[in-house]
Amino acid sequence: MIFLREWVARARDWRRRGALDRELAEELQFHREHLERDAVAGGASTEEAAYAARRRLGNATLVREEARERWSISWLDHAQQDVRCALRAVRRNPGFALVAVLTLALGIGANTAIFSVVDGVLLRPLPYREADRLVTIGSSVALGGETNAAMALSYPDYRDIRKLNDAVSGIAAYSSDRYNFTNTDEPRELQVTRASADLFSVLGVSPAIGRAFNAGDTHAPVAIISHALWLSSFNRDASALGRLITLDDTSFTIAGVMPAGFAFPDARTDVWIPIGFALADPAMAEMRMYRAFSTVARLGPGASLGRLRSDLDLLASRISASGQPISKVGSGETFVAHLLRDQVVGDARQPLLILFGAVALVLLIACVNAANLLVARANTREKEFAVRRAIGAGRWTIVRQLLVESVLLALGAAVVGLLLAALGLHLLAAQLPHGYVVGLDGAVLGFTVLLAVATGLGFGIVPALRASAPALEQSLRDSAGGTVGRQRRRARDVLVVSEVALALVLLVGSALLVRSFISLNAVDPGFDPQGLVAARIRLTPATYSAASQKRAFFDDLLQRLRGRPGVGAITIADGLPLAEVNTVGMNPHAIRPDDLDQFLEIAAVSVGPAYFSTMHVPILQGRAITAEDREGSKEVCVVSQALAHRLWPHQNPIGQGGMGADGNAAVVGVAGDVRGESLEREGRPTVYVPLTQSRSRNYDEMWVVLRSAHPLRVVPELRQAVHAEDAAQPIAEITTYDQIIQQRYASLRLITALITLFAGLALVLAVIGIAGVTAYAVSQRTRELGIRIAMGARTIDVLGLLLSETVVLVGIGLAIGLAAAFGATRALRSLLYGVTSTDLVTFGGAAFALGLVALAATYVPARRAGRVDPVVALRSE
Repeated sequence: MIFLREWVARARDWRRRGALDRELAEELQFHREHLERDAVAGGASTEEAAYAARRRLGNATLVREEARERWSISWLDHAQQDVRCALRAVRRNPGFALVAVLTLALGIGANTAIFSVVDGVLLRPLPYREADRLVTIGSSVALGGETNAAMALSYPDYRDIRKLNDAVSGIAAYSSDRYNFTNTDEPRELQVTRASADLFSVLGVSPAIGRAFNAGDTHAPVAIISHALWLSSFNRDASALGRLITLDDTSFTIAGVMPAGFAFPDARTDVWIPIGFALADPAMAEMRMYRAFSTVARLGPGASLGRLRSDLDLLASRISASGQPISKVGSGETFVAHLLRDQVVGDARQPLLILFGAVALVLLIACVNAANLLVARANTREKEFAVRRAIGAGRWTIVRQLLVESVLLALGAAVVGLLLAALGLHLLAAQLPHGYVVGLDGAVLGFTVLLAVATGLGFGIVPALRASAPALEQSLRDSAGGTVGRQRRRARDVLVVSEVALALVLLVGSALLVRSFISLNAVDPGFDPQGLVAARIRLTPATYSAASQKRAFFDDLLQRLRGRPGVGAITIADGLPLAEVNTVGMNPHAIRPDDLDQFLEIAAVSVGPAYFSTMHVPILQGRAITAEDREGSKEVCVVSQALAHRLWPHQNPIGQGGMGADGNAAVVGVAGDVRGESLEREGRPTVYVPLTQSRSRNYDEMWVVLRSAHPLRVVPELRQAVHAEDAAQPIAEITTYDQIIQQRYASLRLITALITLFAGLALVLAVIGIAGVTAYAVSQRTRELGIRIAMGARTIDVLGLLLSETVVLVGIGLAIGLAAAFGATRALRSLLYGVTSTDLVTFGGAAFALGLVALAATYVPARRAGRVDPVVALRSE
């Protein structure tokens, strides 16, 4: 404590050291004058009095130094002095400072922006109480030779797991669905989550206003709305509590409003209602085969995830032994549990880490360039450092001052980098999962400051050590002789090799992603998306309760649209490729007894008569579905080419039976395969059935698709036609097919664009660095080159000499870069399509391009050196 008090006192005195110094001077002056007056009063002359006073007081300078020692902090004084010297050095060469700051700002800004996203998505805890103890529980079932670990639970499963009191202290079940919000000025579709009463208590989140569900609300018509819906539909009015919100013609009383930012299970959720509305179907509530509910649970006190998994395995065994298998299909059923964070972050982790690695490489290249600048500048200050050492400055003093200069430059770059990061963050925020919000908060600012300090020390240490080397005098002699010291050249060679290697890693990664994206865009989806407009319409059940009403609505809508300006072919379906695909399971043995699988998951689409002509899906054999395939006529279907090959290999599929829900449909046509869920995966085998003959003919939710030469122009026509049919009927979704594809691959496009941008930055920085190093090396060898030319060397000889040296360095850098890229690009494998992570063409092309650019960067200063006048060169030294 005494030590601490002393330092506190020192710190207080250090802040007042100016005033203390003045007070000390005044006190010494007072005592000297007092002694002089006493001496004069004793009969001494003025000179004798002054001399006597100085003798009595002693060495005044020494007294002041001893007193200052009491209120000074030496290291702080030295730091202050170093900062002042560094600022003077920066002011003396503003051009150098500007180039260094801008170079580093690119790297620091990119790292700040990506770290902000990584911090928001991967590092921060989820906005729930003790979020690290929240888990999700699902089921894993082997289907068709593949293990699907993302399946939900049945309600009986949920009830059984809820009894594991030691492992979980609470578990909530929920399912999401779409509802039409109709008692509003502008009817629209809402995303609604039907949840058990304990959802909010398990998460540890309470409504901002109002109340959460209670145990008696399981079947009560109460609703809790999101903060966004409260703003958009109720204008932030607290009196919204108690008002009615009509969802699918059922009125719910608003009981609470969730706080801003609450986004569970995802950011699309507008309303939460009791789970009882999902259990209206007794089969849904009692049968284990209906896996309709997701769950979130909180680990019990002292329980671990491993303990929960063990208990779940025992529970699955007991259920199977009781004759109630977890599922009626597949085998190897069991329950699976994961941390909620892992489920939420999902596929975002790897792309973010890849981007973080890419910006780290950009920063490394920027540091190499900055180090090169400092080396060049330190060489011009060698005489200054030699003089300082000659008058007593130690090596550490010089190193410390140079490091302070480099850290100041890095901090200046951090300020500019923060501005760049703020500009780029809005591009990233829109692509984040789970509604994350990112920004430049305290954590990000702290990271930026630490990064700047580390960057300054990193790129400044080598030039500082070189500038303060004990062999500095020898270096000066080398310079005087007109030749470049071996050590100095070695340092520059290392910088060139490093820049080439780092830039090549980014170039290869970027080239792989670009080639992958090009391959993805070149995929034939099996239909023509150009010119298609799709609208998803979910009819309000209470308004359209009868199947005849629903069918009449869509028939009238199609009739209303036909013949409108710009509207070409038009059709209707209950699912669309790349947008929404319905899947069903079938037993292939029923048609093909020799099939090895017991279960086949296929896509099933109920379509209108003009589906194939509107979508431009080719009919390869037989015929398409027509208006003659109506209810009551012979049941027919069209199968995809893949399904035909699977079920009837080496046979004519036309006329084959056993298809459809009841096995009564006969195949009348074979259509081309289409990519159902994504462009990068082959589509599932598909069966198309007429809407009028399928179980989907209830027409609850349908896609209306039309083709037009000007898709955006017919969107208002489609909207107007729906409202003309029923003004209260919302359009759930209306978009062009190009927009559907763009939205689906927006994240991949962004990642590709960012890494390409970072690779471009790396290439520019590398070219600037190589050109700078070559130009500086040429300037240092002017005398040597002049002598060579004077002795008969031609321009081409000088050019060849300098280029050959660069070729060796670039070659070494490319070799190291290729080896590093071979390991680094393995992280990209899950993002690639149509190209491997070790594609030799890409590796070779990137290396060739970088080598060519590096030689081009060397050519200009090398050619200038070849034209130097020998007389001027010799006089330059």
